[in-house]
Amino acid sequence: MLFLKKAVKIVFVIGAALCLAAAFFAGRATAPKEVYKTFYAEITEKNGSAFTVSGLSVNDVNRCGEFTFVADENTELLWHGTKITLDDLEEGDTVAITDSGEVLEIYPARLTKVLRIELLDDEK
Repeated sequence: MLFLKKAVKIVFVIGAALCLAAAFFAGRATAPKEVYKTFYAEITEKNGSAFTVSGLSVNDVNRCGEFTFVADENTELLWHGTKITLDDLEEGDTVAITDSGEVLEIYPARLTKVLRIELLDDEK
């Protein structure tokens, strides 16, 4: 009888461990792979497709500083839902920047993957 009680406890512990492992891997599979962040900024410098921006005070404290990035062929450029070109963006413009990926902790901070730049100014 003692052996049977130990066997039941062992089976219960193994079953609980398997359930926890299954829950862990199921949660991991459904978790978002990338975190997208959008913040508001003013373009302070533009050199071709390379930008330096200054985050506005309405942003989270981590997005209020200076940032640099390069807009590549995958960066979506919009103004009121209409596609625009890099030539439409100028120093002094207010933009919303959506990025995903690493931020290099240098000064100014470097955004490694900018997905979208949306021009917020009313007239263009």
